Amino acid sequence: MKTEHFRQPLSLMRFLAVILITNSHIGPLYPPHLQFLSTGGALGNSLFFFCSGFALYLSNRDTGFAPWAIRRFTRIYPSLWIFMTVCFLGGIQSFRLPDIIIPTFWFLQAIFVFYVFFFYSIKFFERQLWKVCAAFIFPLLVTYFYVPHHEWIIENTEHNHFLHWYFYYIIMLFGAVAAQRRTNTESPSSIARPLSAVLLIVTVYYSLKIYILHSASPIYNVQLCIPILLTLFSIYMFRLFERLSNIGTKKTAAIVNYIASLTLDIYIVQFVIMGYFTRYTFPFGYFGSIAAILLAAGILNYISKYTTSFLRNILSKLIIQTP
Repeated sequence: MKTEHFRQPLSLMRFLAVILITNSHIGPLYPPHLQFLSTGGALGNSLFFFCSGFALYLSNRDTGFAPWAIRRFTRIYPSLWIFMTVCFLGGIQSFRLPDIIIPTFWFLQAIFVFYVFFFYSIKFFERQLWKVCAAFIFPLLVTYFYVPHHEWIIENTEHNHFLHWYFYYIIMLFGAVAAQRRTNTESPSSIARPLSAVLLIVTVYYSLKIYILHSASPIYNVQLCIPILLTLFSIYMFRLFERLSNIGTKKTAAIVNYIASLTLDIYIVQFVIMGYFTRYTFPFGYFGSIAAILLAAGILNYISKYTTSFLRNILSKLIIQTP
């Protein structure tokens, strides 16, 4: 399979994902009458995990779990450790010792766990991923109906029942399935069908959220539609971006690719930076925060590349080459 053909659609999806996720966290920087615009986090998360599943499926897993895992984990930990060190030395934020290994961000915790499950899911069930999906749907349903859920919605990441972990991993597996089935090198030209599907899915998704959050007596069990909508959203956004991947100039593509490559770093730095800019009025705080996040993420990514290379060499010698 020629992976180059899929690089731009995946970059477009990551680019959109980081915009949606960051926007969902930036609510305090909006004025009160515009805070309803701070949304889209679940949509962005679904795009990110779909892209991760797609790219991970195409990665080299033939060398075994250890070298594969080293490449994955050494992409995350250097950026995390460098940022934690800067925050600690600068008196910006304190951390507990366990945070060095188990980060406080649920997003990173989920990625670590998903990496392990993903490798063995593909290794043992590569052509039967539906079985793995079914295995995760069962605990999702059991947890959902067992836990009282009338005070929160299923996509909320602040509860501790891991419901969102289940369906985000399923979405990750759908990314792997998409990678399995994508063998063509020519993108279809028509965007009408995937665009219509995306617009319909987003409309239903937000209509459902408005109903759950603002209806006097909502039927909370309709929340089970949310994971389905997020999965469909990811699938059709990929199909849409396949058709749009050749639109735009090389400079535009370079900007998109660069910001997409900073997805992890942007996620790590954004909370601290947003907190600093809450002292400024809109729109100065909002746009100042965006600029500072991109700058900090770019610097963090640049520095962490050297640490990543060093760690990979050390771990490869210790773990892989040890007789």
